[in-house]
Amino acid sequence: MRPYLLVALALFAIPATAKADIRATYADGSIIEINDDGAFRGNLVCDGQMMLHTEGYNYVILDDGGTPRVIDPVVAASVAEALTPDLIRFISGSVPPAQPFAVGEITVGERKGVGYRIDDAADISFVISADPELNLVGQVIAIQFGNCTQMQGPLGAIVMPLNAIFAEGAAIRFGDVDLVSVEEVEIDDATFALPGKPLDYEATQEVMLRLGIIKAE
Repeated sequence: MRPYLLVALALFAIPATAKADIRATYADGSIIEINDDGAFRGNLVCDGQMMLHTEGYNYVILDDGGTPRVIDPVVAASVAEALTPDLIRFISGSVPPAQPFAVGEITVGERKGVGYRIDDAADISFVISADPELNLVGQVIAIQFGNCTQMQGPLGAIVMPLNAIFAEGAAIRFGDVDLVSVEEVEIDDATFALPGKPLDYEATQEVMLRLGIIKAE
């Protein structure tokens, strides 16, 4: 599911209704952070790449040997579409879409949610909680997962059905990673600032190829 997960694509955000900054922390150290102005960031999805929404736009921050590279999702989408090999297009058209199957209530820590297996997987891949206190966290995860799905290009169709489960609530288990805490905290506004200018098409293509985000062959 993950090899082609890249960046956020849609230019929309959660409503700025939070009364305090929020940080959700997962067992592997991944975070979802939301400030009271509606900006958010997180590295739970997209192979751990930091996805950032600020000033009405979504970005992904790639770690290029310690140097952050800011990727414009619209540019990255164009690059991914242009460079997706014909073989991958063929494979994506012949592989059945992944299907989530609800397996009943699962407890993660002190929280309960609906567990889902994907296709015939033995393990539970996701647990989704409808707890209203997690609404904003759930919205951010849904946006980021949905955008990453779109960024897979033709392969996105394979995992598209999974988007529906993230619209039902917040992921308290994502893959093999569990939610461990949700806090109302004060987060420095600088946390949601871009660490540089978004790369142009040529630079985006070069970075994506060099870092193995996409492959032209």
